[in-house]
Amino acid sequence: MDIEEETIVAVAFYAVMAILMATVMRNATRSRGKAPKIFSKPLGSALSMLVWHVIFVAAAMVLIYILPISITKSMFSRNGVVVVGTIFPIYESIHAVCTAFDGDDQTWLQYWIVQGLFSFSTEWVDDITHHLPTAGRHWFEFEFFFMLWMICPFTDGAALIYDQVMVPFVVPWVQKYTESVHGYITTAVMMAVNGSHLWMVSIVFAMMDEKFKRFVVVGIGTVYPLMASTVAVASKEGTDDTMWLTYWSCFGVLFLLMDIVEEVLGDWPGFYTACLFSTVYLMLPLFRGAEVVFRKILVPLSGQTEMLLLRDVEELRKEMVQNIPPNRRANVLSMAANSFSRSQDINQKTE
Repeated sequence: MDIEEETIVAVAFYAVMAILMATVMRNATRSRGKAPKIFSKPLGSALSMLVWHVIFVAAAMVLIYILPISITKSMFSRNGVVVVGTIFPIYESIHAVCTAFDGDDQTWLQYWIVQGLFSFSTEWVDDITHHLPTAGRHWFEFEFFFMLWMICPFTDGAALIYDQVMVPFVVPWVQKYTESVHGYITTAVMMAVNGSHLWMVSIVFAMMDEKFKRFVVVGIGTVYPLMASTVAVASKEGTDDTMWLTYWSCFGVLFLLMDIVEEVLGDWPGFYTACLFSTVYLMLPLFRGAEVVFRKILVPLSGQTEMLLLRDVEELRKEMVQNIPPNRRANVLSMAANSFSRSQDINQKTE
């Protein structure tokens, strides 16, 4: 099979895979890593939790051995992992933020917490896969199915890891230090933004090794957001879930662009500096950069502007219900509804 045919097969495979994944994600009930109750009585609560995971592992092993090489070359590759682990979750995260239901925000935020921790801690594996192609192929097999295991609603691995590992062992520790870390980062950024310090930061960063620059950018874009996202999921408020899910959607796109462009501009002195400042701009609530990029770029590109506007309307309704006294609430809501009706009448007349 020549390069052109391989490209066609890869694109077709990724398209079919994305459609199937979207269909399953939107319609299946998430299990949080637990099996249906029908398995609890014959197997017991402990063994029943393993049912979906055993089925998933068995299916993965079967697929590895029965799929033709033309498919596995596309599936178990860096691009395959990026599609399953980054591109598809970015789109679903944008969709989650644009819907009025808060539960899907938390679902995808849990995914980004686990995915971010996994990706950051395995950055060094890329060097090994580059020098050892055979090891790389098996690594991509594992990474592909691990990402799929985390997002699949039947296994719901991200929620399982969050419930069984993050909540008992990580959340209590993170909650103690997140506010302090945020304060230190904000202070450092405000010093850097000052003109007398900005040039110094740029010079020091430019003197670093290229690989270390990348590590710093990914680290800054991952470590504190992981801590803040973990605290957000643990809290009862839904607004912070949405804020950090918006960030991960934007940072995921920035990370993809950095991965693509660094092959050409990686040696350019200002490349990683621009990536660093872009990451800080997206990350800190001080700048609200993620919200701006999300609303002005990602939502229009994904074709979900109307859904986001409807969510804004629903959030406004909730705020009105919460802040307006009960004796005036019905009247104010009626006035708001009339305002929308008048706007619709004006649009109909102009048409």
